[in-house]
Amino acid sequence: MKPFINKLSYLFLAFVIVLPSCKDDEDDRNRRDLLIGTWEIQTGELEGYEITIEGVTLNESTIGIIAAASSEVRRVVDAVEEGANILFPPGTTISFNADDSFVIEDETEVTNGTWSLSDNEETITVQATNDLGIDQLEFIIRSLTDQAIDVSLRIEDDDIDFEDLGEGELPANIEGFAIEYDFNFGKQQ
Repeated sequence: MKPFINKLSYLFLAFVIVLPSCKDDEDDRNRRDLLIGTWEIQTGELEGYEITIEGVTLNESTIGIIAAASSEVRRVVDAVEEGANILFPPGTTISFNADDSFVIEDETEVTNGTWSLSDNEETITVQATNDLGIDQLEFIIRSLTDQAIDVSLRIEDDDIDFEDLGEGELPANIEGFAIEYDFNFGKQQ
């Protein structure tokens, strides 16, 4: 019986030593390491929005009547609904570099800036001057693997410099807005 217990002890010891060495290397990588590289937009869609008009907050299901009656409101609603494609048109890539710089490229322009990851590794902050009047965006990481990332982006009226857009301010009867988009990117090889 003693030889059997010794063999069982050796077998157990072998499992203790061998199994941790078989662990997938990606498990040891943090989110920052996973982000480094080039990502291509796969999908971008509007999750929802709210627009405050004359003290009343409306969402996408209740704003239709007002948008039909006001060309200013209709213009804002159209821009909100097309926002995902405006921010990241099909074919757009974003490269996160180890030196905290990033490059966003689409068919018409290249944007350079810096990026950072929050201490809890749940938020990516990108900073760059651009034509949209938004100098900083914060993306909430919903999921991240070595092949795909799903992020949400919330933009509010105070995030945008309307003068940079040539607008000066929101249309007269719109007091504020909040928009949320969902973006999926695939890692390029």
